[in-house]
Amino acid sequence: MTGPASGHERIVPQRDGESGEVPVHTKWLCTITMMVFGLLLDIVQPAMQTNQYSQGTVGFNWCIFSFLVGLVAIIIIPYRSKYPEQMFWVACLLVVIFPLDSLLAIMMFTSTLARRNQRAVAIRSTIMVTAVSLWSQLRDARQAPNASVWKIFFSEPRDDKEAPIIVTTNQTTINWAATIVTLSAIAVATLIGLYIRSRASLDVANLKTDETQNHAATLENALSSKQVSEAIAAEAHDTLAHSLTLISLNANVVVIQAEQLRRQMEAGDAQRNPDRPAVDYDNIRDTAASIHEKATDIQRQAKNALNDAHSIIGMLKNPRTALQALAPNDETSMTRESLEGLINDAKASGMKIATWIDIHQLSELNPTISKVAYRAVQEGLTNARRHAPGQEVSLELTAAPQLGVHIHISNETAGGHGLAEVSQGGRTDATNWPMQEQQPDTGGNGLPGLKERARAVGGKCEYGVDSRRHFTLEMSLPWLSNTAEPVKPS
Repeated sequence: MTGPASGHERIVPQRDGESGEVPVHTKWLCTITMMVFGLLLDIVQPAMQTNQYSQGTVGFNWCIFSFLVGLVAIIIIPYRSKYPEQMFWVACLLVVIFPLDSLLAIMMFTSTLARRNQRAVAIRSTIMVTAVSLWSQLRDARQAPNASVWKIFFSEPRDDKEAPIIVTTNQTTINWAATIVTLSAIAVATLIGLYIRSRASLDVANLKTDETQNHAATLENALSSKQVSEAIAAEAHDTLAHSLTLISLNANVVVIQAEQLRRQMEAGDAQRNPDRPAVDYDNIRDTAASIHEKATDIQRQAKNALNDAHSIIGMLKNPRTALQALAPNDETSMTRESLEGLINDAKASGMKIATWIDIHQLSELNPTISKVAYRAVQEGLTNARRHAPGQEVSLELTAAPQLGVHIHISNETAGGHGLAEVSQGGRTDATNWPMQEQQPDTGGNGLPGLKERARAVGGKCEYGVDSRRHFTLEMSLPWLSNTAEPVKPS
C-alpha cells in the first residue's frame, strides 16, 4: 500500500552547481519517520503472500527471503541526501524483483525530484516510479484473497479468523482502485518534491542575493574608504601646503633681513674710522622690528601647520569621523573673512596681488560649493607663491545667485617656473592657452585634484600657460543655495 512520501524538509542554503543539484538536507526525525513507514509496508506484502504457500516450498522460501530484504531495504533512505537518483533506481529495482510495497520507490522519487532540477531526470523518474508502483500494487491485487492487501480491504468483516475471506467486489474494480490510489499517491509525492525544491531554490536565491548585497556593501565601503583617503590627501595638500609655503617664504625674508642687519652691524664696528659713514641706527631698528614681525608670522604659521598635521593624523586614526571632519566649516568656506585672511597672508609673505572681488549673498551659498571655491583661491595663491615668487598675481572673483561662482587667477611665470603642476588635466584645446610640454603631476592633488572637485559639484576648472607665459587658473561653479540638496563632497 502507499503512504506518506517524504515529510517536512529542512533547507540547507548552499549554492547549486552546474549539475542541477538543489541543496536539500533532511532532518533525522523525517528520516526515521520514513524508515518506519517504509519498513511496515515493505514487510506486509511478503508476509501476506506466505499465506498462499506451504512451508518449505519455493514460493514460501521466496516470500521469507523477500521479507528479510524488506527489513534491510530501508537502509537506503539515509543515503538519499547524497545519492538521491541512485537510491531511487535501487528502490525501483527492489520493488520490481521482490514482492515489496511501492512506498519505498515513491519516497525515493520525492527525494530525487526535490534534489535534482533537471527536466530529463524528472521525466524519466516520473515514468519509472509510475510503472514500478502500478506493477507493485496490481501484483498484490492479483494475489489470492488471503495473500492480497487490496482484497482484504474489499472483503467482508469476519468474526472467525478461520472462516474463508469473501471479497465483495470483482477483480476489475480492485485493479482500478489500486491504480487510482497509486496515481494519486504519485501526484502527491510529485507536489511534495516540487515544493521542497522550490523552497530550497528560494533559499539559494536569497543566499545569492545576500552575497551580492554583501559584496556590493563591501565595494561601497571600499569606495567610501578610497574617497575618504583621497579627501584626507586633498585636505593635507590644501592645509599643510598652504601653511608650509607661507613659512618658507617668510623664513626666506627673515634670512635676507638678518643678512642686512649683519652688514649694518659690521658697518658699526668700523665706525671709529672717520672715513666711513655714520651707522643708521634707525634703519637697524626697523630691520630688527621687521625680523621680529616675520618671526612672529613664522611662529603663528608653524603653529597652524602643526594643528593641521594633528588634524590629519586624527582623521587617519579615526576614518569613521573623517568625513565629518572634512565637512565644510567657517574656516574652509568662502566668506568675506576667510578671503580677507587668505589675501592678507599672501601679502604678508611679500606677494603682490591685484584683486577685483564682487561677491553677494555668500551666506546663502551651499557649503560644499563654498569650500571648493575657497580651496581654488587658496590653491591658486599657493601655486603662484611656490612657482612664481616675486611675480604679481591677479585675482578676480565674482559670486552671485544669478551668475554662479567664477574665479580667475593669473600670474607671469618666473623663468619657466610655475609649469610643474600643469598636467593633462588642463585645457589643451583653447587657442589662447597652448599647453607647455611638462611631466604630469601624478600626486592626484593640487591643480588636478582641484579640477576633479569642480567636476564633482557640476562645475569646471581649466588651467594652463598661454603664449605670453602667463599661468591662468579659471574655475566656474554653479550656485546652489544652502537649502538645496547637499552636494556630495569630492
